[in-house]
Amino acid sequence: MEAGRRLRPWGTASRLRLVVRPGRGRHPSKMVASPQRPGKKKSAGSKRRKRGSVRWQVSDTALMCALYLLCGVVAFQVYQDENVEENLLTYDIDHLEKTLHQELVGQTLAVNRLTKLLRRYLATYVHYKPLVLSINGPTGVGKTYMGRLIAKHFRSALDPQLVLQRSLKHHSLLDLSSMVSDTLAQARLSHQVPVVLLDHVEHASPEILDLLGSLLASSDSTGAVYIFLSNVGREVISHSVLRPSAHGETTLARRISGKLARLIGRQHPVWRQVDFIPLFPLDRPHVVQCARQLMEREGFYPRDPRAEAMANGLSYYKARHRLYAQHGCKPVPYLVRRLKENRDHLGNEAARNTMEVAMTSCDAAPSHRWSAILQGEQ
Repeated sequence: MEAGRRLRPWGTASRLRLVVRPGRGRHPSKMVASPQRPGKKKSAGSKRRKRGSVRWQVSDTALMCALYLLCGVVAFQVYQDENVEENLLTYDIDHLEKTLHQELVGQTLAVNRLTKLLRRYLATYVHYKPLVLSINGPTGVGKTYMGRLIAKHFRSALDPQLVLQRSLKHHSLLDLSSMVSDTLAQARLSHQVPVVLLDHVEHASPEILDLLGSLLASSDSTGAVYIFLSNVGREVISHSVLRPSAHGETTLARRISGKLARLIGRQHPVWRQVDFIPLFPLDRPHVVQCARQLMEREGFYPRDPRAEAMANGLSYYKARHRLYAQHGCKPVPYLVRRLKENRDHLGNEAARNTMEVAMTSCDAAPSHRWSAILQGEQ
């Protein structure tokens, strides 16, 4: 009775229709019988409308608001692009990049990394924190010279009072604090980003590092660019570059930056806010190129063979089938200066001999005139 009552059809004319369908999570052999109410058969369109998505009716006001919002976004993007171009033209990072590539030898990756970070930071007006860069490397790879080129560029592009370049070897805590404070105050008045370059940071005392930490923690919408130059971590850079490695130079530079951040970050909290840019050791072709550049500035022949002889007189160590200079290009300026002094001395001697021959051959000229010329030559 229970089974008959449960399977009783609706109405006298209807029949029981068994729809065989497997239950969810059951074996296919277990079938379920369900009655179907007779009546008008539903079309596929009604099922599609029932299962389909709901039709949204958008008013004209909503369309206008969306259009205005899109126009505002486009206008803001155009305005921001114009500001970016204006800022980049003000600081002229492209010219700085070109100058560093021309003057520095063997530091292409470091120059690209430096200019990329500067271009990204200086492209906007509002800054929530300063940009802190640390250029690290062994002796003679061009840290100090790179700092001079950066300071010279920003002094020509900005107000010279917005650029501060000091060595921590020769300045006390009070002097450095007052100079940095004056530079930041001038930057607030001019609404431009100041540039602070500090050389020989390895000689900084804990008090100076605490001062730098307090300056970096200050929230100023104008922002600031701090560039530290030091040889901290030079052993890590030298060992990583000189030992055999299957990675390229770009990957190697990224790995060295991570090692420096982990190693130096333990010494003081100020180093945890720094982006490290390593400078690689220079090999023998780099030393020859450096010597030729300096000799060309002093008026020597561009392809003077004495540059090769000058490079051969330096000390090297061999690694990865290359010769790396122990002191980089640091001895090269002194050697070029000595070479220039010898050239000037020989030139004065030749001029003096020519004047003596002229004095003996020309009796009409007064002697005091020739002596004055000789003194001028000397």
